Amino acid sequence: MGSNVIDTFNEKHFDLKQVAALLRVGPEMARRLVKDEPGVICIRVGPKKARTTYVTPESVLRRIYNRMVK
Repeated sequence: MGSNVIDTFNEKHFDLKQVAALLRVGPEMARRLVKDEPGVICIRVGPKKARTTYVTPESVLRRIYNRMVK
């Protein structure tokens, strides 16, 4: 287990709908922004990718936002 996981445990976490609203982008763009980002929790239910949930810690969301505004 990496130290990044322990560092983000007590942070607020956001689902894709919340990420999209906070960044003012569509749900598909939010998915693209978070899906390969280090620190994002990926939960897959079953074999289909359509059943994948992404949970983004607040610090990771801040990193994505900072990258977008540069």
